[in-house]
Order: sequence, then structure tokens, then C-alpha cells
Amino acid sequence: MLLKACMNTKTIQQLGMFNSRSVKRCHPFFSLGCLMTLSMGHLLAAPENQVLDAISAKKLLDRAKASGSQVLIIDARAEAEFQHSHIPGALNISNRNVAVAADILMKKNIDKDVTLLVYSGTGIRSGRMIEALVGAYPHVFGLEKGLRAWEQEGFPIKKAGP
Repeated sequence: MLLKACMNTKTIQQLGMFNSRSVKRCHPFFSLGCLMTLSMGHLLAAPENQVLDAISAKKLLDRAKASGSQVLIIDARAEAEFQHSHIPGALNISNRNVAVAADILMKKNIDKDVTLLVYSGTGIRSGRMIEALVGAYPHVFGLEKGLRAWEQEGFPIKKAGP
């Protein structure tokens, strides 16, 4: 499932980690007519929506860390699921709180220019969270296929103790 996100062309080109496989056409459920144009690995037109596969999401996090930029990871699953396992450093905002998700981030003084990476278990529930956040935060990405894809790629997962 493809999820909604927004980011301007300049920011995308600065991150420089997109290729024809990592940037995908948007699902019509989230936005009609969203097209992405790629040429020699560069985005020529700013997409209205974006989703990252697990490898591209990991590159986003690694590059942000190396450059001192901030990417906030948001887990949109229930608290019990989050307690069981999550991406290290993720903030849990349960999908039950989707209507107030932007307010929660604002109360935590999260800068509006921060890049947000939102995920759920398989990428389905995070769609509503992304919809709720894009009005207040312009740089929101969805993790395609969610935590399951992240874990299948062998990326770090924090799990509850025995």
C-alpha cells in the first residue's frame, strides 16, 4: 500500500537517495493524479505524495544522522504492539489518536520542518496518520509495507525483553 507524504524538490535533491525503484507512483486512494518524474536518479517535479521502501527509508535516516538533520520516526500502531517491537528511536502515536497527532507533536515542540517517517505493522494504518500530519508538517513519508518490510531487510528492531 502506498502512503501519503509531501516534500519539496529541493529537499529531495539534497537528500540524494532516490532512484527509480525507491520512488513510486502514489496510490489513488490518497491522491488522484499524483505523478513522479524521474531522470538520471533525480526528481524533476516535486511529488505530492511519496512512499519509501525500507532500503530508501534507512538511507534517509542514515543521511540525516550524518548531516545532523532530524528525522522523527512515528509508529502509528497500538501501544501494546509498540511495546512488543519498534524501530529504535520511534515515537508511538497510536492510530487511535490520529485526529490529534499534529497537536501531540506540537505539544512536544517538534519543529514543522522536521522530516517525519511514519509506519505501522504493514503500512496500512499509517496512511490515516500521514493524512492527519501533512497539513501541519510538510515533510512526511510513509514506510511502504511498514515494520514488517523494515525487519525483513534486517534493519534494527527494538524488541521487548524476555
